[in-house]
Amino acid sequence: MIEKTTQEAVWELLTRDPDIAALFTTRSPGYRYFEDRMGVRYCWNVEPVAERDGRWFAWEYRPVGKGSRTGKAIRWEMRHRVRCGSRKAAKARAYAWYLKAKGGRP
Repeated sequence: MIEKTTQEAVWELLTRDPDIAALFTTRSPGYRYFEDRMGVRYCWNVEPVAERDGRWFAWEYRPVGKGSRTGKAIRWEMRHRVRCGSRKAAKARAYAWYLKAKGGRP
């Protein structure tokens, strides 16, 4: 029989009740994105963010590190995070950045 470590035992106790587990685990809000041919992602959130400075954002993820120039990136860095008044405005901002990167063509 394999003995549980203290950490595993505590985790099991915490995750047994969903209400308690929600206090100790976090989930980031869902988001969508447009991606250009270089792998840059122009994102907006589709679920409200619980932050003091706003609920809706548009941002840009740029590929960095190994594979970033070949389109096979495994890491991205956030750039140009902008607060927006609504989800529709955030999507429009991300789409405008995407069109600008493509050269203005839809």
